[in-house]
Amino acid sequence: MAKPRILVCDDEENLRKAIRLILERDYELAFAEDGEQVLAQFATQPFDLVLLDIKIPKKDGMEVLAELMTLK
Repeated sequence: MAKPRILVCDDEENLRKAIRLILERDYELAFAEDGEQVLAQFATQPFDLVLLDIKIPKKDGMEVLAELMTLK
């Protein structure tokens, strides 16, 4: 059975590393540092969950969430 896929977006590298350490055994993870990267990755592959920081570069988390909601 395939692992659930999670897209994690946070501009803080240490937080991304911590999330990787905690979740990598049970989940397939992808990471983004800004809102545009989230949208680009989401457009090319499906995710079961997106963990999205609100204050991120280029497009804030609320803008990204609004766009993601139109895609599903």
